[in-house]
Amino acid sequence: MEAKYKVDNTLKEGLMRLMLRFKKVQIGASSGAEKRTVDGLGINASEIFFLKSVAENKDGSAENVCATDMQGLLYITKSAISRILNSLEEKGLVNRIVDKNNRRKLIITLTDKGAETLKNAENKADEVLSEVIQRFGESQTKQFIEMFNRFADIAEEVGGKIIRP
Repeated sequence: MEAKYKVDNTLKEGLMRLMLRFKKVQIGASSGAEKRTVDGLGINASEIFFLKSVAENKDGSAENVCATDMQGLLYITKSAISRILNSLEEKGLVNRIVDKNNRRKLIITLTDKGAETLKNAENKADEVLSEVIQRFGESQTKQFIEMFNRFADIAEEVGGKIIRP
């Protein structure tokens, strides 16, 4: 397939390297990030995002986030959700409860250990992110977030033209 637009190869290479660096520093829930754990907590970035997503779940609540909702929230596959859920359950951080309002739906809730682990992970993340923002600058961080989100939207749109689920 011939490229529609002529772009400097150095720019394309730089962009690819940048995306690999994002993966390296665990931005997002990627397969590489799944293997690295947060110091002293024994959980990885994907598991932290999962715990955070289900932290407000309560048995019998109509507002619960279920396992199938997690795909869209975390931008990962159904099989990755299963792996994360199994791992968190084995570690004693979550419970699976059958929804009383819809017996086909599983509700994931945090155990006391899961809530404590999430709190510790959020504290560690807060320290790191605060330092990154301080060193990079608030306005540059805001610009970066806007630009990266725009970049991601475009990349997903363009990638969707050639990569089909």
